[in-house]
Amino acid sequence: MLSDILKKEYIRINESCKDWEDAIRHAGNILLEKGIVTQEYIDSVIKSVKLFGPYVVVAKGIAIPHCLGSTPSARSSWPSPRRT
Repeated sequence: MLSDILKKEYIRINESCKDWEDAIRHAGNILLEKGIVTQEYIDSVIKSVKLFGPYVVVAKGIAIPHCLGSTPSARSSWPSPRRT
């Protein structure tokens, strides 16, 4: 369920970031410190946005960064996108 992965401790509001890539690194580092994702996953998210554009933007000022592909996260219970 979404409520299992979208927890208050994983959310930061009004973080100071120099650009979108820095924002993804900030967000990814929260999960990296908790052992939920790997550095490889964070790098894959950035690579995916560079390749496919800002598909992670939900609304102005709101994004849900994730990678498109099969890069595994650190925790098997964390959902990884499936290839189609």
